[in-house]
Amino acid sequence: GALRRELRSSNPDLAEISTHADGNDILVLKTCGPYSEAFRWGACDNSGEWRAGWSARFRVVEGQLVREALDLSGAVRGEPRPLARGVPLRELDEKGFSVEKDGSLFTISISMRRTFRDGSELRRVFSTAVKALPGLLGN
Repeated sequence: GALRRELRSSNPDLAEISTHADGNDILVLKTCGPYSEAFRWGACDNSGEWRAGWSARFRVVEGQLVREALDLSGAVRGEPRPLARGVPLRELDEKGFSVEKDGSLFTISISMRRTFRDGSELRRVFSTAVKALPGLLGN
């Protein structure tokens, strides 16, 4: 959904991938703006309006993968938007949210866990590869 769309229109050279203390990855993106004369990089705010110089940050907060809009100073603007629930902390060699980048190809894995009242557990891993094609697809 939203993460794939933003990855497709992002600038892979401006993407920042880091690892949080909880073991999950953090991804910060800038996407191509709606201007035809030259590439400008930024991100949409929570209302969907694209803003030059802003970034979109994807990270795990309290078991949820969220998208945060960061302004020019790097401050979070508005409420984080939840994208997936039940994302665990890193376990052994597996992260709940993992991002790898090879050139313009991003590989994203999201692990989700749900525990039922009887104590049983359901675990699912979603993985996708997305190639960034900034400017070709627009926003």
